[in-house]
Amino acid sequence: NLGSVLPSSGTALTDNFGVALLKLQPGNTGGAGTVTARSLGESAAINFAVGIADLTLEVNNGLNKDAAGNVIPLKAGGST
Repeated sequence: NLGSVLPSSGTALTDNFGVALLKLQPGNTGGAGTVTARSLGESAAINFAVGIADLTLEVNNGLNKDAAGNVIPLKAGGST
């Protein structure tokens, strides 16, 4: 699944300048493809590529730990 077009209907209304926006939501695999737009007998195509990467996130609350690895609670009015 390289991705999907949002909104899923594949249609959008134009603004005052005649511009309509659709979003290509990346999927869960990498690869390349072509998106084609058609309107009133005209069409245009553009190639795209989707890359994937593993993401690791670690959150550190800044609190100290004791010798056993237990978090030492922050005292009222304290800061890290």
